[in-house]
Amino acid sequence: MARKFARISAKISTMPRLKSEATTHLELYKLQIERQRLQQEMETIEQRRQQILDRLSVLDMQVAQLDKQSDKRLGKTTLNHASEQNPAAAANPFGSSEAFNTLFLEY
Repeated sequence: MARKFARISAKISTMPRLKSEATTHLELYKLQIERQRLQQEMETIEQRRQQILDRLSVLDMQVAQLDKQSDKRLGKTTLNHASEQNPAAAANPFGSSEAFNTLFLEY
């Protein structure tokens, strides 16, 4: 028994839709909405960037201030103790010529 195959028609058109005035307006609308969204995102990022820069400058000032205070305190107490024990130690308040390793912590 020979079977005849029926031709199956395409249900979805592979042809692009014709450009009409409605599709043009829809594309314009979608592009304008995306543009507004990106501009607002850019403003938000710029505000956040400014907040971060302000905070960094405050932190830099606080670090510099604390460095000055610790240098004053460390310098006075070390020099006083060193000169009491050994007058030659006043020239090198840290007692040895080894360099200190500096450790920066970020969080």
